[in-house]
Amino acid sequence: MINNQIFQNFLQSKSLFSLTNKTKKVFTVNVDNTIEDALYELSSNRVLSVPVLDQGSFTGFLGMEDIVDFYLTKTAASGQRVQLTAKISALNLPPNKALCLPDLCNAVTAVEVFQTGIHRIALIDKNSVINNLFSQSDAVRLLWEGMKQDENLKKEALSITLPGGAVTSCKATDSVWDGLKVLRDTGFNALAVLDEDGKLCGNLSIRDFRGLAADHIAALSTNMTIKDFLSTKSPGSLNPITLNENNNLFLAIQTLIVNAVHGLWLVDADNRVAGRISMTDIMRLVVAAPAVAPKAVAPRPFPVSLCVEVRGLADLSHKATSVQVALGEEEKDSPTFDVPGRVVILGSPFVANFTITKEMAAKNDKLKFTVFDDGNEIATCSKGVTWVLNGFGTGKTVLALEDSLHLRPSANGAAKRSKAQSSGVIDVALTRSA
Repeated sequence: MINNQIFQNFLQSKSLFSLTNKTKKVFTVNVDNTIEDALYELSSNRVLSVPVLDQGSFTGFLGMEDIVDFYLTKTAASGQRVQLTAKISALNLPPNKALCLPDLCNAVTAVEVFQTGIHRIALIDKNSVINNLFSQSDAVRLLWEGMKQDENLKKEALSITLPGGAVTSCKATDSVWDGLKVLRDTGFNALAVLDEDGKLCGNLSIRDFRGLAADHIAALSTNMTIKDFLSTKSPGSLNPITLNENNNLFLAIQTLIVNAVHGLWLVDADNRVAGRISMTDIMRLVVAAPAVAPKAVAPRPFPVSLCVEVRGLADLSHKATSVQVALGEEEKDSPTFDVPGRVVILGSPFVANFTITKEMAAKNDKLKFTVFDDGNEIATCSKGVTWVLNGFGTGKTVLALEDSLHLRPSANGAAKRSKAQSSGVIDVALTRSA
């Protein structure tokens, strides 16, 4: 649960389905493929992980770190270079159902998963088929876009200071083989690379191995130094992105996005490492952000804003062309959206988002949905909404609303129809806007 209501409201109003790139192809590997096959997919697509399927079912992610760890372990045990011809099943990747979420979940769920150290989630549709991926990078980018538009969100991020903490380092002259073993043994996702004076001169992480092929992996068991490896394969890591140790969450997110990196080193005035901020740390800071102090309670009636997300329609005997959403009795200027392709199937790929504002809301309100077919009203449904404020504009809002509402045939225009109307369902998600 996210403590801070401003972060909570913002993330809750965003569905993962609406945030993903619908044109991006999701490639997968099978447990019966070889590790070398998986490495080829990772290298050719320049990504760090790939979903693994077993008889069509998602079982988890295979990452570059898993392949490197396999190579390190087997080589150390045998004393010889290991071929990567074993099947992926030999890696014994444990199934992790937390890595798989319905694509209609909101961003709160993703952030809560990411703060546990998980880096990416497979999104599945209603048929349990993977249709996209959502990563820590996507979540950080979402926060950044939100802070650019919402001053309250930005203000909260500016108020959160960055923690220090223990870091693991290595020397630029150490072998890349030894650096990899430190990454594996400590569980850290990055090492600070230090020069002869103990000052930061580089960064070694699993991202530096993006695009490596099987022969490159074998070369890691030589005495190549970290500096030589980075100079050849990842020269940008010899100029690590840093922040002053006394900085805040807003500047950390801004720096991550602007520089397209996954972590930042916190340094003092002498460029000595004082800590590190990873994307997992960003997620933890958001989840643990202190709650906003309540303001003075204002008398009713009061203005309200409601974020409405309509995700699909189902089970109507006539095709729908548009849906109108109204809060209270003010239907005249209520927002109306078109249904793409006259689709009436629940979970169809359309999502409509609205923020409805009402200047004088009573404690008890009504939310009404009306479905039209070429201007003719064919179905409607309404639901009571109860507002509960513990403080004006900042208190917790309770909506007495289910995820799916049942439509009923509309009497308007029914005589023009030759066949009977049937009931239907409208799938919605509601949150109080910040």
